[in-house]
Amino acid sequence: MDKKRTERTMQKIKEAKFTNAADFQMVQQLYLEYAGFIHSALKNSGEGVDGIYEGERNEANLFDGHGKMTYSDGDVYEGEWKDGKKQGFGELRTGSGNHYKGYFEEGLRCGEGMQTWPNGGSLYKGTWRAGDPHGRGRMIHQNKMTFTGMYEGEYRNGKREGSGYWQFSNGDTYDGRWSSGRIDGVGLYRAVDGYSISACWQRVEHRDARKRHNAPDGHGIKWMDPDETGAKTILYWDGERPDLDWTPITMEQAKHIVEEHRLPLPLEQCAKPFTGLTEEHFQYFGDMPEARSCIEKLRLSRGSSRRLIPP
Repeated sequence: MDKKRTERTMQKIKEAKFTNAADFQMVQQLYLEYAGFIHSALKNSGEGVDGIYEGERNEANLFDGHGKMTYSDGDVYEGEWKDGKKQGFGELRTGSGNHYKGYFEEGLRCGEGMQTWPNGGSLYKGTWRAGDPHGRGRMIHQNKMTFTGMYEGEYRNGKREGSGYWQFSNGDTYDGRWSSGRIDGVGLYRAVDGYSISACWQRVEHRDARKRHNAPDGHGIKWMDPDETGAKTILYWDGERPDLDWTPITMEQAKHIVEEHRLPLPLEQCAKPFTGLTEEHFQYFGDMPEARSCIEKLRLSRGSSRRLIPP
């Protein structure tokens, strides 16, 4: 789907009449997603490709071996090809600013690879399948180089799925189960305010977790950090009685609840307070230019310090 045709269709959408702004935005977004899907499908299949190729070919005159393709939309791919499709190790820079370095299969990102997003955006390193993060990986979420969170754990079809560890920008952490990109199941929430909660949450968006973590959807235990006298307070949340507040319990009662509901213990989860991103976080992404830019920002923002405290 060529750029001019997309622009003409977008102009028609803008000129059309809608009952409200929400409908207009929805139609616009759906069309852009559709156009992007068709464009990617054509490019990955080798059909409808417009650009300049320099490299090896096979007897059928298909791209095969090592080569560089500069597409008319601004994308540039250099790496291995097989029968006209990206296959093996390569590097892709898109016209929109995305940068991927890793393995491809049948034209799609597949296997080990790293990707960064433009304008101080996010960074991901891990495994891929059919063009999406799939398996284990680490994602540092950023918006214009402002840290918004970090996830390390399992993915499925581009979404957080399985076991994973999330670090919030304020220093709180969550370590536990995820489903379809949301916190869903048992886990351990560690707050910088001085307590941990081992509990069960259901379908909680990660951006809402800091607001909702004190009211679990299932049974939960709040482990308060020792006070100045060394005393430890343990509280219980009855998932079947959400109208009740946290109730003090003994260590023996806590152990029974943990065993009955298979809740994680703070020491088992090894939750550690998050004190900020370090150069080591970005060195994980190797020689990606975007990672080097983040490291340089760390050095400039703190002088001789190696830490960037989250906002």
